[in-house]
Amino acid sequence: MNSAFKLVLSFALVAILSLQTLAQETSKKKIELLRANFQDFSVDVHPDATRLIGNVIMRHEGVIMYCDSAYLYDSSNSLDAFSNVHVKQGDTLDLYGDFLKYNAPTRTAEVFNNITLKDKEMILTTDYLLHNLRTDISTYLNGGKIVSTENDNVLVSQRGDYYSKTRFMFFKDDVVLTTEKYTIYTDSLRYDMETEIAYFIGPTEIISKDSYIYCENGWSDTRRNISQFNQNAYVISDTQRMEGDSLFYDQNIGMGKAFNNVQITDTVNNYIINGDFAIHYDSTGHSLVTERAMLTLIDGPDSLYLHGDTLFSVKDSSGNHIVHAYHRVKFFRNDMQGKCDSLTYHDADSIIVMYHTPVLWSDENQINGRIINLYLKTGGLDRMYIEQDSFITSEAGPNQYNQIKGNYLTGYFEKGKLARVWVEGNGETVYYAKEENEGEDDKDIGMNRLICSDIRIFLEDNEVQKIVFIDMPSGTLYPIDQVPGGEDQLKGFRWDPSWRPLDKDDIFRKDAPEGVAAVASTEKDADEAPAD
Repeated sequence: MNSAFKLVLSFALVAILSLQTLAQETSKKKIELLRANFQDFSVDVHPDATRLIGNVIMRHEGVIMYCDSAYLYDSSNSLDAFSNVHVKQGDTLDLYGDFLKYNAPTRTAEVFNNITLKDKEMILTTDYLLHNLRTDISTYLNGGKIVSTENDNVLVSQRGDYYSKTRFMFFKDDVVLTTEKYTIYTDSLRYDMETEIAYFIGPTEIISKDSYIYCENGWSDTRRNISQFNQNAYVISDTQRMEGDSLFYDQNIGMGKAFNNVQITDTVNNYIINGDFAIHYDSTGHSLVTERAMLTLIDGPDSLYLHGDTLFSVKDSSGNHIVHAYHRVKFFRNDMQGKCDSLTYHDADSIIVMYHTPVLWSDENQINGRIINLYLKTGGLDRMYIEQDSFITSEAGPNQYNQIKGNYLTGYFEKGKLARVWVEGNGETVYYAKEENEGEDDKDIGMNRLICSDIRIFLEDNEVQKIVFIDMPSGTLYPIDQVPGGEDQLKGFRWDPSWRPLDKDDIFRKDAPEGVAAVASTEKDADEAPAD
């Protein structure tokens, strides 16, 4: 026999002897009988069992077991315990049930019927429990209920695994966690007893008095009442639904935050707000959205799309929503487009109010004013009201612009087109009269420039059909080739077609610098041009 083979054989013998020694030591750790009122052995009952009756107490490796009666099996180092079973592991865990099967070599305990497992922070009840005293892992398979002794949180599920060493719990199938403020329904949940944080994977619903939450991944801190939700997550509260790639929710103050691909849908008032960051408060109904924020007023194919740096939705005293848009505001709808620095939308009466150098385009008309009020209705724009410095411009031909100006202006729309205009106070017009020629371009007749207190204008297909001048009108008709310099533009004239949004994506376009965008303007009003 060579020396190498001897060395290998020696190591093998040492390993076998070590395993045998370990097995012998393990087998020596027999279950100890500490007490029983009556003890009996009968080969007829069981060839290897000692029958114990009355106040039975046994011990194995620091675990104390109590019961009314038991069978103690010497050769297998195991036992069956009956009635009023109590397993006590140190001062941290107590296990109760009707029937116990304990195997000493594996240190596993199977408990059946009316089971209660208690530690310092929770109570578990079930009808079947497998408890491994070596790993301190308890498993139930047929439904269980856990109650927190600190805050009365209750969790039920079909399957559960409790790791008493790490204080972690894993639950599967029909999981329901009920807290003081909300209830969680999920398929899989992991719960940290130390931090009281629940982690859920798979479809999850969280329902409270004021909100409904859905997600497919996330966590909830039941101690601090804050949560994070991911994967198809959304929150429904009041009339609004908020969704995003991830949501954060603070139940204490009813505040939710959404990040990336955010959408807030108001199902009652029929509008949607999109962006990449949002914050919402349940109690007030206030919402704020930023980062490519867009408001969509839903009206079938004629929906209005509005962008601003920040969109802020609030509730008034009557419970109606008002949406505020701040800075670099633009909107697009098939029959009208607009631009201003700030804007409000009142959902109760469908009114848009444009502030700070507002510009509105409707078909061929550009409309300016100090403040522009738009009254919407199903199917389009109903009317508009301009407070101070009202101005309507349309292109009559190359370098020719029809203009209407006054202190206050009310415009009425029919089928998306401006049909009537009422001008009140300091009314002025520049209007190019043309003669229609069949098969040829219309022939210029001249340019009218008139001034009066009030003006009534009637249009059809954006063509002026009739003008009524009220209260001492005065004006001049200039032949087209004899218009004096400067007379073709009213004070405050601007023509800004490059700022007009072309589609719903164009509302995010940054405008050219001031002076480049304006095609024509009076020099004295250049400092009043809208700017982004």
